[in-house]
Amino acid sequence: MATKHKQSVSSLHKDLVELSGSTAYQYPEVFTDIGVNQSKYKIIDTSYDNPSGFDAITVKNNDTEEYSIVFVGTEPAQDQNYNDIYTDAQLLSDLDIKQINEANQYYEEMKKNTTLLL
Repeated sequence: MATKHKQSVSSLHKDLVELSGSTAYQYPEVFTDIGVNQSKYKIIDTSYDNPSGFDAITVKNNDTEEYSIVFVGTEPAQDQNYNDIYTDAQLLSDLDIKQINEANQYYEEMKKNTTLLL
């Protein structure tokens, strides 16, 4: 039986910054193993090309067996219909925002399908 290794909070935060600031924008394929700093992760799921501009990946830390959802931020160069930028402006309002709804749905789907440990 494999032993789970604890990862320091500091190194976990560095990994998550790297995943959200770089890896998620590279459109990794599902079930690909990737190295981030000193850690290894497996891409469990991806959600790209949503009409609202919502994009995310779900990764599993191979050492700790913890799952994380990594959200992609605004991508002006990829946003031909300005949906992403439009959503950013809506975040300042009380409107019902489609990307937020899609993020919640994605979280619930991953939680149901993965034993998500966020």
